[in-house]
Amino acid sequence: MSGFKQLSDYSDTKIAANHLTSSGAIAGNKIDATAFRRAHFVFSFGTPLAGASILSGAGIWQASTSGATFALRASAQFTSSFTTAQASNNLAIIDVGVDADNPWLLVSGFSAANSNFPAAVTVQLYNANNSVFGTNYAASAARIVTV
Repeated sequence: MSGFKQLSDYSDTKIAANHLTSSGAIAGNKIDATAFRRAHFVFSFGTPLAGASILSGAGIWQASTSGATFALRASAQFTSSFTTAQASNNLAIIDVGVDADNPWLLVSGFSAANSNFPAAVTVQLYNANNSVFGTNYAASAARIVTV
């Protein structure tokens, strides 16, 4: 039947950062969010070793192209560190509007310190950009939730 659309016409899920299993900086993947208005980043934390922590500053960075210099999105970062008790087997979410002028997104700016603190990040791009043109949805504030 013609006229039917797939879910992938409206949303797309990608790995924003591969599984982090040792001390050090998280290596985010560059995400092209050009066709979408919003991005929902889900930070999944596993069971850390005793004394582990994740340093503050994790956030969403943006750029005009994949090769451009990425800049931190205002209000789209964690402002405090996660300790073993806070994030063990929990989720944290950052939801942002996609800036039409800077549609490339990247998770960056934090690292696991002291010892292993397993973490990974996925992103769901949603609200496909195919109905209203010329509107910059990045003006809406970022939402940060810790579960």
